[in-house]
Amino acid sequence: FSVSVVFFVGAIVGWISVSEIYYSRMNGLNESSEISEETYNERKKK
Repeated sequence: FSVSVVFFVGAIVGWISVSEIYYSRMNGLNESSEISEETYNERKKK
């Protein structure tokens, strides 16, 4: 492998991983808030 190829592949993998983490955080915050509310209501019922 040449340095340029390794750098190019690393940049693509890094960009994909960062974008996935960013989207997962955006979706995770909404899902986590909803889940916390559901668990809170379930605990109150018990």
